[in-house]
Amino acid sequence: MTTGRGDRAFAQRLAVGFELSGCTLRPAAKGDIATPMRNGLFRAFHLDARCTAPRNELELVRANYNRAKTRTTLYVTVTIGTAVPQRLLLPPRLARLTIPLTGGRKATSQPASPQGRRAKEGPLQLTPSPSDPVDTSRFPPPNAHTSATERMLRPPPSDILWAWAEAGARHLAGGADHLLFLLALTLAALKYGRLVGCALAFSVGHMVTMAAAIAWAWPPIAAIEIVIGLSIMWSAWQARRPGLGRFEALGAFGFGLVHGAAFGTELAHLVGGSDGLLWPVLSFGVGLDLAQMAWVSIGFALWTPVRRRISNKNLPRTQVWATSALLVAGALFAARALHSALG
Repeated sequence: MTTGRGDRAFAQRLAVGFELSGCTLRPAAKGDIATPMRNGLFRAFHLDARCTAPRNELELVRANYNRAKTRTTLYVTVTIGTAVPQRLLLPPRLARLTIPLTGGRKATSQPASPQGRRAKEGPLQLTPSPSDPVDTSRFPPPNAHTSATERMLRPPPSDILWAWAEAGARHLAGGADHLLFLLALTLAALKYGRLVGCALAFSVGHMVTMAAAIAWAWPPIAAIEIVIGLSIMWSAWQARRPGLGRFEALGAFGFGLVHGAAFGTELAHLVGGSDGLLWPVLSFGVGLDLAQMAWVSIGFALWTPVRRRISNKNLPRTQVWATSALLVAGALFAARALHSALG
């Protein structure tokens, strides 16, 4: 592979975007500084670290950290001698990460906070300093100590799981299409249990295609946005004929598949690739489900006075107005998506 100017410029931006305590970062001086990943969408950049003195740990810090703008997820792999390589993750929610170099303690991730609160750490074990020469012939071959299944099932630190769950909740709170679809289902529900079933079916479909979009590198498709608008109209139409059953649950699952295909890139930004999707998808899904359960539960409770006036021969005007507004919102969403696709 030939190193291009763009690769070196980006590597330079990475070098100034992160800081190592007592060390300097710079792009690799010789050879290739960028390596394409197997899915063809991601690249790994090689940086050299030069430290002023031997040390047993390093603290990786995001320079000029801004929680609202940070979207980068950083992977770090540390291998010392014959020890099992450590794969560490610094998601957007975290400002810093303590990386052990001697195997005496686990990595500790630290949430971003104005006070820069540090994670509680345990005592170091007496192990060789990383400044001592290491015989590279003793380095283990890739995956020598753990199987692919063991690596997939091993959970990351709790701070990282929480970061993924928080991202799932934020995904719901910031997704107008998601909120409108669930709101229309809430207005259509006569029984809370049926509403919960439809909401869960929607989120399961949503997560299936979000994960698939990462694993198979599906590009965004403009037509999907149009179908999302139609899904809002469909759920609003169900509210004009209140009552949710198996057909509506199946429809919610199907439209969940559509919604997830449109937003797979959000989860891709969070996890950085297609390897090890189990824990990111589960954590993201838990955060998403908790947030949407809160949303539909509040809506169901607030709509109780209107729901009690619904009968086979009577549909309250409030119900008609609300569902009509949701129909219009879905139509506008689909029309805007169509305009973007044609433009």
